[in-house]
Amino acid sequence: MVKCIKCPNNAIWVCYCSDAYLCKDHAGEHSIFHLNQNTSPNLVKLELSLSDFEMNELKFRIERRIHFIKNYKNKILQEASNYIRSIESMCEIALKKLDNDITECYNFLNLGLYDEKFKEKIDIFIKTKYNPYNMHKELKVHNSVADFFSIDLLDNMEFIDGANVVEKLYKDFDLCVQGHISYILCIAISRDDKYVASGSQFDRMIRVWDIKEKVQKYFLKGHTDSVRGLAFTPDGKYIVSASNDKTVRVWSIANRNQKAILEGHTDCVTGVSISASSEYAVSASWDTILCVWDLTTFKLKAKIAGHTGAINSISVAYNDEYWVSGSCDKTIKLWNTEQYNLIYTLYGHTDVVSSVAVSKNSQIAVSGSSDKTVRVWDLEKKLQIYIFQSNSHTISGVAITDDGNFALSMSWDNTIKLLNLQTQSEIYNFKIIGSNIYCLAMTSDGKYFVIGSTDFNIEIWDIVGKCKIGVMSGHSQQVIGAGIFHKKNAVITLGNDKSIRVWDINNKSQVQVLTGNSYSIRATLVTNDYKFILSACDDKSIRLWNYKDHTYIRSFGKSNNSRIKCIAISQNNEFCISGFFDATLKIYNLYNFTETAVLIGHTGSINGVAIVENDKFAISGSADCTLILWNLSTFSLENIFKGHTLPVRGVAIIGTKMISTSEDNTVRIWNIYMQTCECVLEGHSSWVLCICISDDGSLAASGSADKNIIIWDLNNKNKKYELIGHENPVSGVAFSRDSKFLISVSSDKSVRVWDAITGVENYILLTHTTKFWSVFITKNDKYALFSSDDCTVHIWDWKEKRKITVLSGLKSIKKIIMQHLELQTLFN
Repeated sequence: MVKCIKCPNNAIWVCYCSDAYLCKDHAGEHSIFHLNQNTSPNLVKLELSLSDFEMNELKFRIERRIHFIKNYKNKILQEASNYIRSIESMCEIALKKLDNDITECYNFLNLGLYDEKFKEKIDIFIKTKYNPYNMHKELKVHNSVADFFSIDLLDNMEFIDGANVVEKLYKDFDLCVQGHISYILCIAISRDDKYVASGSQFDRMIRVWDIKEKVQKYFLKGHTDSVRGLAFTPDGKYIVSASNDKTVRVWSIANRNQKAILEGHTDCVTGVSISASSEYAVSASWDTILCVWDLTTFKLKAKIAGHTGAINSISVAYNDEYWVSGSCDKTIKLWNTEQYNLIYTLYGHTDVVSSVAVSKNSQIAVSGSSDKTVRVWDLEKKLQIYIFQSNSHTISGVAITDDGNFALSMSWDNTIKLLNLQTQSEIYNFKIIGSNIYCLAMTSDGKYFVIGSTDFNIEIWDIVGKCKIGVMSGHSQQVIGAGIFHKKNAVITLGNDKSIRVWDINNKSQVQVLTGNSYSIRATLVTNDYKFILSACDDKSIRLWNYKDHTYIRSFGKSNNSRIKCIAISQNNEFCISGFFDATLKIYNLYNFTETAVLIGHTGSINGVAIVENDKFAISGSADCTLILWNLSTFSLENIFKGHTLPVRGVAIIGTKMISTSEDNTVRIWNIYMQTCECVLEGHSSWVLCICISDDGSLAASGSADKNIIIWDLNNKNKKYELIGHENPVSGVAFSRDSKFLISVSSDKSVRVWDAITGVENYILLTHTTKFWSVFITKNDKYALFSSDDCTVHIWDWKEKRKITVLSGLKSIKKIIMQHLELQTLFN
């Protein structure tokens, strides 16, 4: 067999960029190399043929399996024979006893003399020797017997865990169980009203759903940043997508794969619209340019400039004579489709134009804006017809019926309004409860609308009935395990959205949803004596492993009714503190793993906790925007630090200094004992999620939802470097013990190693199939531990770039499923 060009392992992939033959691990590294070079890998899986030795070994294993099965069969026959003989023997004894009783009864009947003494003897016989009510007892097969003979269940049940569950179920059964796991930014409906496509933020996925059945048919992945716009071609051949990765992509509906990548924009692509002929697409971008793409050759036909601000929306008229764009420059522009020139500019909005839609007769346009108005335009006369001003918030989306008589407007106040364009009146106000709406689409018959929201769900609403009629099926957080019941044609999935879902394999549909748990591991630490590994799990417990041999020991702390978000271990290894979503902190003894104390004082979830070096005090940061200093001798509140204006997300301590991060985009440095804020560091453009301090106290590093890391000089209290490379929010950072390197993890599913002296990315240590939450480096600077969303902890020798092991917090998928009485019938 062909060997990998980088190691002695057998090659299973070839990349035709250079005819490089690669094993599984090095194929992944090679793909990352292409991504870093902004090129596409051309990996093809090799058709592997077995050697004679491998073939003979395989035959031997099969023959050994046959031998095992035959022995098992003989065992069953032998045990069944012994069991039958035992039953027959007991049956024979019982029947013989009953025959004796019958004989004695006949003897009584044949007696010629009946007196009181005889009567007394008969009474005794009836009462003590034979009870006729015993005949009503039912002979049942004991569970142990049933279990022994239920061999077929072993072949019809399968339990799997890990992040590959989703791919396996899709590959083996064409079953889509995973929904979006981040904000849904865009929605499009096919021209025949059968399907809806949705695009998401951090998971970068496009998912295609059957509107009638409310099930996911398939998913498309390839974008490297948020998906911002979608459109079906009218001929039903393609889905076209726009993304923050600056590309437009074309996807084959028939083959369910990527057909082409269209490159030409220099900034985020915000929207895309298709001509009625399906011959071309027009994309809008923050680079203020419209690009026209040929959908036959997949080439750029034209670049059109004219807007002076980012373009947020584009809509091609149904007559293919012009298209309409809305921009941050507060204008709406009409463009000619043949000459690619500007026809007219519509003025009226006083703020950003967020959305435009054109009626099927190509005569009416509707626009929504940050000026809180919906405006109706006559495209033939090129003038404004009417202004709807009843909204109190930004209008983020609009849709118009084919006949141009009605429109829907979507607002940041979580309402969708049905507007009559003929009478210029508001008909109905749909109030969406529970989440913020990001996108809106309406079926061509005007009967339904579909929305995507911040709770990662897609909802279908009946416009005439004025009610929600369904939610698309699927887990809204990572699927981490499944049970496959082949005999029952059923699949049960476990997800971090606290649900257990039952699926019909034949119908590809979700049939039941039960309440479950979340299993993300949020944080992992190692005790200073290298005895234990502790992990905070979303199932409300702390997982405990033996550090030396990585064996699972136990879980503790599960009496709490809230999830654990963070954890800290004392310097003396005697106790740990965990912070919960219910605003409490709990202290546990690490000798007997019992609860020692509960700290109450915060009014929001605990997002970070750290112990002062002498183990006498602890600091916690909370969603209530405060930090609290706790006395660990008296278990009492010592001081409250106020200053952040939004939730505190992280906290770190060295000496008398405390550093906190917040959703207010700042990093603050505090003097713990002086109880003062010494400095506010600004530089991030979004929430600051995590913080770490170098062991020498000279540097701090913060990771943010803006995808960047900033290394701060703590002596001069200023920004030293900004590290750019992660593609999603940075969730964890840690300095090496010599302060020369920084390791970061992100929801982009990667672990990166940076040079802390120069601020340059050294390498990507690993990529996973789910996001990472935290990173911890051992005191000896040898190992790094990464906590993952799929309930695993990855341990690496980070300097040698070598994986040591992966710890799983899921002990038995089968036991988790069997805890639910409603599901136990699947095991029968």
